[in-house]
Amino acid sequence: MFPDQEGLTASIHKQYRPQPPSNSLWFLVSLCLWLMCHHLTDLLATVTTHRKNLDEQVLQEKRNPHTSVGVCKEEKEKVQEKKTSPVTPRVHNRRGTKRNRTHQSVHLWEFVRDLLLSPHKNQNAVRWENRKEGTFRVVKSDMFAQLWGEQKKNKCMNYEKLSRALRHYYKSGILERVDGRLTYKFGKKAHGWREDSPKQLT
Repeated sequence: MFPDQEGLTASIHKQYRPQPPSNSLWFLVSLCLWLMCHHLTDLLATVTTHRKNLDEQVLQEKRNPHTSVGVCKEEKEKVQEKKTSPVTPRVHNRRGTKRNRTHQSVHLWEFVRDLLLSPHKNQNAVRWENRKEGTFRVVKSDMFAQLWGEQKKNKCMNYEKLSRALRHYYKSGILERVDGRLTYKFGKKAHGWREDSPKQLT
């Protein structure tokens, strides 16, 4: 009894199906390795480019260290300008700035001179020892430091800081060294303290 034609054809195809070559597995492995290497090469190139850009940025910041600081300052100034109104507050601020500059531009030796020329205002903090020679003495050091602190708006002012500032005038010739504790003398470069000087305060 002969089998049907379709079953015979199927058995023939199954028996004589072409077999894959024996090295197909090695070919697949090689292909996978090649793809992995290609992918790693691209990744390495990307990382190298990114690292190079970072190195250039760091080098540029080292060459221009004030660039970022300047940008931050400009941004802060823009924000402050936006907060202030365009007309009235700016005029007010300018006037206040001029007043503050005038108020804070007084030098220490000028402040001492003005106190000596206005005895009723200095609260006996300083007094003349010899007006003709320009010699004066600090009587109340704490009060003297307090008055100067009020002038400079510095609540932490003390006589130690004040006397150190006075001694700096020795180099410039505004004050001269004299004997005596808490005693000072106006030098050749100081002006406005003499009796015949037009600088007289009331």
